[in-house]
Amino acid sequence: MWFILLIPGKPPSADIFPLLKDRILKLSQSDHSLRRSYEESIASLVLWGWLTKNEEGQRLVASEEFKRWLLESDEAYRTSCLWLVSRWSSSKDSALYGELYEFLGKVWPKELRVQTSKTAAQMCEIAFNNSERFAEIEPLVERFLVEIEDHGINLLDDEKSIAEQHPVQMSNLLFRAVSDNVHRWPWGMEEVLEIIEATGPEAFSCESFLELKRMWDSR
Repeated sequence: MWFILLIPGKPPSADIFPLLKDRILKLSQSDHSLRRSYEESIASLVLWGWLTKNEEGQRLVASEEFKRWLLESDEAYRTSCLWLVSRWSSSKDSALYGELYEFLGKVWPKELRVQTSKTAAQMCEIAFNNSERFAEIEPLVERFLVEIEDHGINLLDDEKSIAEQHPVQMSNLLFRAVSDNVHRWPWGMEEVLEIIEATGPEAFSCESFLELKRMWDSR
């Protein structure tokens, strides 16, 4: 039975996947009980299909097919997909490491209706988990950010290190992501602002940082 493909850690062969691709892509829009039980598994299969190429060098799931699937699926599937991207893209040994630019540039939909608080939080995680190339990734995720609600991100030691190394990019990301209500800002925000401020001229030439600091000081 083809549902065996939904078992985590068991990707299909490149020969079998094309025969089942349409069923897999449609499952996220169906009323089947598996729709909710295997969100992450279905998302991982679609992502795996996009990353895998046949003997002719063509993706098993074309970029346009992937984008259409993201548009037609609901927030739970899109969030699961981004959660996987944030983890798979951080390792240089992963196929997604090099494909992340393609995913953010050509696959993830630009439509405003798919940019939510939950997807924005996962976009931030993608940038944070790729700390070595944060300065390159941040502008790509920034355009997909909306206000993140309910402390959707935390600024821990790794994020503080990123703020020290890339104060302008971190300021730009946080300015797009945090709430207008300072009391709903992420845990660790005060220390991150202090770290950015300590970088000196670079911080004070950044409009995003200056506005964040004004909001914080006027709380």
